[in-house]
Amino acid sequence: MFLYVYNVDSLAQAETAIKKGATAIGIFLSYKEDAVRAETKREVFLALPPLIWRVGIFKQEDYYNVEEFATFCFLDILHFAGGETAEDIKHYSTRCLWEAPENFAEGELPGDILFLTAAQQANLKVKTNKPWLLAWEEGHDVAKILKEAKPWGLAVPFARLGELPEGLLAE
Repeated sequence: MFLYVYNVDSLAQAETAIKKGATAIGIFLSYKEDAVRAETKREVFLALPPLIWRVGIFKQEDYYNVEEFATFCFLDILHFAGGETAEDIKHYSTRCLWEAPENFAEGELPGDILFLTAAQQANLKVKTNKPWLLAWEEGHDVAKILKEAKPWGLAVPFARLGELPEGLLAE
């Protein structure tokens, strides 16, 4: 199963996530931070093994800034987590992961991959064949949801990675 670990902030965290089975590492990128932080995050991405996907996380970042980060960090996926619309993300040259806003149930499903909670997926009024990642939710029986909902993968924030039950992804 595909495991996306997001909100990673250092190479040590990325290495820990990979040891737990991560197939993609997500790091928040923004020009609202200083250039030194952007360079440090690029170095983390460049240190990742070749088969680990590099995911840049963006919240309401300008189009050209996102494209620049995509090139600068050699990103495989752009994760939009700031309420961006289909119109906002349709012109990007890199594959897009769209995080549905809370209470989302209908409308256009933008991006190439969807990031949904179990409730959002169950309540979708528009069915889709797009791959989707189950967003980690505290207090839910993730193993049961994975079996019933059959997502493409699981998305877990780094801070919650230690809560993953052993063997969960092997099932």
